[in-house]
Amino acid sequence: MQIYLASVSINLQGVTIEAEHSHADLETAEADKLSGEELEMLKTDNIGVMASKISGVNMISTGQNVAKPVIHGLHSNRILVVNNGIRHEFQNWGIEHA
Repeated sequence: MQIYLASVSINLQGVTIEAEHSHADLETAEADKLSGEELEMLKTDNIGVMASKISGVNMISTGQNVAKPVIHGLHSNRILVVNNGIRHEFQNWGIEHA
């Protein structure tokens, strides 16, 4: 069996995308935080477990002490963690490097 492909040219029309920018349709989420009472109840958990109680925050975890925060789908070098004024910037290492 022999199969031959025929050469065909198809001219496509250009695509035009038009939109209007309006600030009125933008919604913002209210900032969420843990109260002192909530922190006191969770004090035996690690910081990742505590932070995951906040809406939009989760953790990527591959072991007992290996975890990275995920904030609205962003993680690793896409977020900045500041602890007592010290920046903890994540590198582009594998998931095992927390």
